[in-house]
Amino acid sequence: MSTMLEAQPAKSTIVRSIRKTSRSPRPLVPVSVRRVFGVLSRLAPGLMARWFDRRFLTPRRFARPRWEREVLKTAKSFHFESGGRRLAAWRWGTEGPTALLVHGWEGRGTQLGAFVAPLLAAGYQVVAYDGPGHGDSEGKLSSMPEKINALHDLQTKIGPVHALVAHSAGAACGAYALSKGFQAERFVAVSPPTDLQQFAHGIGQALGLTRNVLDRMQARIEKRFNIRWEQYRAIEIAPKMTTPLLVVHDWDDHEVPWSGGAAIVKAWPNAELQTTHGLGHRRILRHPQVVESVVAFVVGE
Repeated sequence: MSTMLEAQPAKSTIVRSIRKTSRSPRPLVPVSVRRVFGVLSRLAPGLMARWFDRRFLTPRRFARPRWEREVLKTAKSFHFESGGRRLAAWRWGTEGPTALLVHGWEGRGTQLGAFVAPLLAAGYQVVAYDGPGHGDSEGKLSSMPEKINALHDLQTKIGPVHALVAHSAGAACGAYALSKGFQAERFVAVSPPTDLQQFAHGIGQALGLTRNVLDRMQARIEKRFNIRWEQYRAIEIAPKMTTPLLVVHDWDDHEVPWSGGAAIVKAWPNAELQTTHGLGHRRILRHPQVVESVVAFVVGE
């Protein structure tokens, strides 16, 4: 594996590139499924909107692989309350500033476990948790508002956070939380979506759902939570932010486009972009050079 570093200053932006020869496989939905959903979307858009509403807010839970279970063996577990639900959390270390790890949709806190040992070695204590309806936490349904509330509730319990290291939809939640009073000195966003609409519509389009169905689903969720999806757009939040930001995004990410992360960096003062190649949406969380770069940013190097 070769590594190439490129510096291209542009609005306080540094672009680095970590190359890997293999490409991430593109996740595909069977053509037969797309066709069926496409037909149903045209025949019964209201029914399909209700179905996708429920499906979109019901994260799947996946078993922790062995390496994540090994990371948990060195942690001290605790729980905190958010929205009437008991959420699972873990802490590594007891000394130094706190680095908080935030997982993405259908993820787990331990998916960012590769950062634990290097952060401990750098003098930090590390906290990770499973969001509402995820991992070992209570709940079947979940949403961005609930995940953001959980971030604030966790900070109330653990106190000051030096660095927020977040992945995918967790990064979108982190950006919005920071704009609404969450305190952190440094923010790392790995594979961040630009906004909730892009994230949801990407899933729906992959399933073959029509724009009419997606718009209906969005309207249902906005009414239920009394929100507008536009308020969560990181690209709109970015210009007002002062927290130093590092975005790490893979050029070959087929779940959350690289262009979104690049756009956030362009709009966010004091931001850097690190571009990787061939690591996809999740393997990027364990690549040694990515981990090293993120820890260096957290430390302030």
